Amino acid sequence: MVTENAAVRPKIVIYVDAHFGQEAKLREVQAGIEEEGVPSSWCVGAGDAYSLACRGAAESPLGVGIGIGAEAMSVHYHKLPADKPLFVLPAGESPAWRRLGGNAARLVKGTPFKDLAAEGADSGDDDLRRRLTDIVMEIIQQKLEGHGR
Repeated sequence: MVTENAAVRPKIVIYVDAHFGQEAKLREVQAGIEEEGVPSSWCVGAGDAYSLACRGAAESPLGVGIGIGAEAMSVHYHKLPADKPLFVLPAGESPAWRRLGGNAARLVKGTPFKDLAAEGADSGDDDLRRRLTDIVMEIIQQKLEGHGR
């Protein structure tokens, strides 16, 4: 039996502009959210990414919304001013779509965000490995330069 006072399921609300070709973006954003273990749902709306994200945040029991528009993607938090989204990604092919969804979920969980701009920065381990490799290469280069004297 369903009652009128049934609990609202916590979720991130994603609004997608009815523009053709948003399926890949939605799929990647949802995958990023799912990887972080946070539920989500999506709706079709009209508007730019910023207004869609703001609308999603207002409707989300978790206060987090994502807008996917033809020109950009945006994450908004309900406690922020409407004109100040938390994250914005410009349109185009981007490996950061999944990280954007993951960062929306990380906002809910209160964990540190992933860098949206870093290529291949799907985990902190990759970033650490890259930094260590740079340090080792620098030390090797210094040693080789010292031997040539």
